[in-house]
Amino acid sequence: IEAYKRWTCSAAPIRYKQGNIIGVIDLTGYTKNVHPHTLGIAVAIAKAIEEVIKSKDQNEYCIIKNFLNIISEAIIFTDEQGNIKMYNDLAAEMFGKDNKLKADNITQLISDWYQIKTMLKDNKKITRNVNIASLKDSFLCSLEVKKMYCEQDNCFEIIHMLKEIDNPNCFFVKTIKYSFDKIIGEDDNFIRIVEYAKKIANSSSTVLIVGESGTGKELFAQSIHNHSARKNSPLIALNCGAIPDQLIESELFGYEDGAFTGAKKGGHPGKFELADGGTILLDEIGEMPLDMQVKLLRVLEEGFITRLGGKNPIPVDVRILASTNKDLESEVESGKFRKDLYYRLNVLPLYIPPLRNRKGDIRILIDYFMDKVSNDLNKNKIDISEENLLLMESYDWPGNIRELQNNVELIINTEIFPTNYFMKKEQYMNHSSQENMDIESVEREHLVKVIKRCNGNITHSADILGIRRNTLYSKIKKYNIKI
Repeated sequence: IEAYKRWTCSAAPIRYKQGNIIGVIDLTGYTKNVHPHTLGIAVAIAKAIEEVIKSKDQNEYCIIKNFLNIISEAIIFTDEQGNIKMYNDLAAEMFGKDNKLKADNITQLISDWYQIKTMLKDNKKITRNVNIASLKDSFLCSLEVKKMYCEQDNCFEIIHMLKEIDNPNCFFVKTIKYSFDKIIGEDDNFIRIVEYAKKIANSSSTVLIVGESGTGKELFAQSIHNHSARKNSPLIALNCGAIPDQLIESELFGYEDGAFTGAKKGGHPGKFELADGGTILLDEIGEMPLDMQVKLLRVLEEGFITRLGGKNPIPVDVRILASTNKDLESEVESGKFRKDLYYRLNVLPLYIPPLRNRKGDIRILIDYFMDKVSNDLNKNKIDISEENLLLMESYDWPGNIRELQNNVELIINTEIFPTNYFMKKEQYMNHSSQENMDIESVEREHLVKVIKRCNGNITHSADILGIRRNTLYSKIKKYNIKI
C-alpha cells in the first residue's frame, strides 16, 4: 500500500448518445509529477474524443441521408414508440412543409399505426395500403414496414417505405361527385327514402341498395359515403358483373408476387386494401359467383382478407355498400345466392323506386337535365310542348332516370322530339288483346325496337335504354333476341 501511495490518476468518462458511458480516459503517474491541470487535460481529451465520434456520426448520417434521397419512395425511420428519427427528402415533400416533416410521431400520419406495429410481432414485413393524413390532404399510399435491430443503440427501429397511389385503378372514385343535395325529386315517398338514406349514412353497418337499372343506385351510394365520417377516405367501386369469374378474387383481395403466371412483381393490392378506412361499393352483387360469396362472407365476419397466393391475414376497416337490380330473395330460393351472405348484406336495406312510380318528378327531372346537358354541350335548350310532356309522363321508362337523361340529350342534339319513341306504350295498349302483356314480353318488345332503331349497335342501344352493355347482352340472351 505504501508503494502505491506514490501513484495518482486523473480520469474522465467518454460519453456517447443519451449520455451512455462507452469508455474512460485515464492519466496515471507518480505523485511527484502530478500537475494541477492533469484532471482538466483528461476531461479535455474525453471531450475531444466525443467530438470526433460525433463528427464521424454526422458524416455517416449525411451518407445515409444522401443514400435515402436516391430512393424513389418516402422513407421514415422510427423507434418502437413511433417517434420519428430520420426521413428522406421525399417524405418531407409528401407529408411536410418547407422540406421538413412537421409530425414528430408516425401516428400523426398513419392513424392505425399501432395495429400495424402489433402485426410486426408475427411478421418480418408488413405490406398494405393506408390513408395518410398530411398537411396536403388525406391520400392513399402503399406502405411497406420492416423492423430491424440497431446493434449500435441496442434497440429496434422500424422502417416505413411509402409510395403515393396516383391512380390505383379505374374503380377508385377520386372525386365523389354526388351528395344528397344533388338528388332531384319532390315525390313524397322518394323524399322519405332520401331522409332514410341520410339516417343510415353515418354507420359502419352494411347497406344493400336495390333498384332497377338507371334508378340512381350509385348516386345514393356516393351520397351515403359523402355523408359519413369516412367521406375523406377512399370510395372504391367494383362491378361484380363486369369482372371474369377467374379474376374477381384477385380484384377484391389482391395477390402476392408469383401467385399466378403474369402476376405483377411485388404483388398487387385488391379493392378491399385500397378501400381501407373508407367504403367499398360492390355493384351488381347478384352476379358474384357462389365460391366468391363464401370468401366475401368470411371478410364480413372476420374483418380480414388474405391475398391470392398469400398466407398472412391483412386486417381491413371497410364499410360495405352493395347494390343490385335483382330480387336477391328469389335468387336465394333458387340457390343462386347464399342465404347467409344475403342476411349479412341486408342489414340496412335501401330500395330505390323506378321512375314510373314517381311520375310527379318527371317534369322536374326534364328541366334539370335540359339545363345541365345544354350547358355541358354548349347548346340551346329545347322547349317541349305540353302534349309531348304528357306523352313522356305516360311512358313507363324501363331505363329509368338514365333513359330520361339520354332522351333529353337526344332532343337537345337533334332539336327534334322523338314522338314515335314514346308512342310505344300507346301501341302496346291498343294491341293488348292480341299480345301477351306481361312485363317480360313488354320489355322484350321494347328492346327489339330500340336495337332495330340503332341498326344492331349494342353500345348505342344501351345508351338509349340507360343500361350497361353487359346488362343489355344479358337481356338479349335471356329473351333470345336475334341481332
